[in-house]
Amino acid sequence: MIENSNKNKTRILFLLSSLVLGGSEKKTIQKANELSQLDFEVTVAYLGKPHDLIGTLSGKVHKLNLGRKSKFDIKPIFMLRRYISASCIEFVWAVNGLSILIAYMSTRGLGSVRLIGSTNTTGYITTKGYLLAKYIYSRVMLRLDTVVFGSALQRYEYATIMKCEPENSLVLYNGVDIDYFSLNVINKRIEIRNYYNIKDEDYVVGIVAKIRPEKNIRGLIMSFTQLKKSIDNAKLVIVGDGVLLEEMEALVKEQCLSDSVVFVGSVKDVRPYLSAMDVFVLNSTAVETFSNAALEAMAMCLPVVLTDVSGAREMIVNGVSGLLINPDNESELLASLLKLFDEDYRFILSSSARKRVVSDFSNSKALKNYIKVLEEENSDNLV
Repeated sequence: MIENSNKNKTRILFLLSSLVLGGSEKKTIQKANELSQLDFEVTVAYLGKPHDLIGTLSGKVHKLNLGRKSKFDIKPIFMLRRYISASCIEFVWAVNGLSILIAYMSTRGLGSVRLIGSTNTTGYITTKGYLLAKYIYSRVMLRLDTVVFGSALQRYEYATIMKCEPENSLVLYNGVDIDYFSLNVINKRIEIRNYYNIKDEDYVVGIVAKIRPEKNIRGLIMSFTQLKKSIDNAKLVIVGDGVLLEEMEALVKEQCLSDSVVFVGSVKDVRPYLSAMDVFVLNSTAVETFSNAALEAMAMCLPVVLTDVSGAREMIVNGVSGLLINPDNESELLASLLKLFDEDYRFILSSSARKRVVSDFSNSKALKNYIKVLEEENSDNLV
């Protein structure tokens, strides 16, 4: 329960499934920290483990671990409901399907609480995930006060595929800290390249992502195999880990690329590795809505190659601030990487990418949009 707090502050609780090191979680914690510096009393609640990001929460943010022990554990529902009532929470902002369901069940009958749900997933890689989204989560979303989508295409897909058209829905794009993600602040190109025996003249293609099926690291490696036939000094840097790490390491050995591919693993600060790259690739086939990783790369003045899924075409102007390719198309990816071998062309795209982020996807702009949603919800509640 929130004690000894400023009663004049707006009280908001963010609900996450966990504090795992992921895009949705990082973005939510960032917003919670920022709002806690303003006129908001903020709680971040999470259903249970893992809680890798617990240390990144500001000391001003209240933490609530609901201790979910199993798939059918209903105790978190009652624990969350008690906390919301006792702490006089005004807004509950739930992120993604399961959290939205739990938040809805926890706030039923609490008429003064405004319930906001946001979903950061577009496309599903399993039938189970798709069915849960279509027949359970999307049905609950129709009952929320506000539904926030991460891209316009995501909202359209929910309306057409899931038949989910909430009356009060809007699009909030992700934002990136343009001062933190800046080559003027950190440039470790030489250090990182020296550490991994990469020469200054080498052509470095990179990715920052969880090594999971939907990221299609396999397709990237196979395209890179072909790239090496044309550009002998090409290197591939993969930042991240995941369930397919060992399989991808084996694939690299099978393709005789061990001297040309670097598996960095998971890192807390991706900026040094981004500064060492010449091109950033996100080769996803599903799930992406509006990639934080791509925004961070663009802010670091990297030309990006993105698969045309969900909000990618809202993020970049194809051929101007990045390149779009069709999903799961190794030949298109290869052609884009060959095109970007031209240093002058890379410079044009990278400059435009940075300008695009500064203009439209800065963190300050995203924060203003978050606050606007809360203010509008609050005014509706007073009517």
